[in-house]
Amino acid sequence: MNCNDYKKSIFLYAELSTLEKAEVDMHIKGCDNCFALFHATQKMQISLNRIAQVKVAPENAAKLTRAIMTKINGTTASKWHHFFTLSFHSPSLKISLSLLSALIIVTFSLESFNHSILSKQFLKQPSQGSVTLDSKVFREKASQRKGKASFFVDCLSPFKSNQYSLECLKNKFK
Repeated sequence: MNCNDYKKSIFLYAELSTLEKAEVDMHIKGCDNCFALFHATQKMQISLNRIAQVKVAPENAAKLTRAIMTKINGTTASKWHHFFTLSFHSPSLKISLSLLSALIIVTFSLESFNHSILSKQFLKQPSQGSVTLDSKVFREKASQRKGKASFFVDCLSPFKSNQYSLECLKNKFK
């Protein structure tokens, strides 16, 4: 093999088998150009490995990410959006909003409870000339109407003649 063939093997030295590495080592001992190339390649590989292990994080990673994403999306985030985003990360604001929510729930519960008490009192003493709506009365009247409707249902059928329907109704009223 000539030096050009060994140069390819020098660049791929880490991926060679032990037999191929031994062959390249024998050639490097006798060839000064290949020896210099081998050492330069090894130094470069060591430097690349060191650089690859270093984790670089920019100072304002969140700002940088937002700037990149806005460039990609073609939109810019408004100052209000940025303000609200930062504001809602505040623990004191989260606690305040939680307490406000709890207060609203308690207020509505008490109002509902008071409303139910007032409506019971109103039902006991209806004012004169007013109409009291009672669901029990409505249900009873609806069931009575259903009973009347079912009274006629068995006489009315699309499969029977009008004459039959009239005779059936006459018989029901007798």
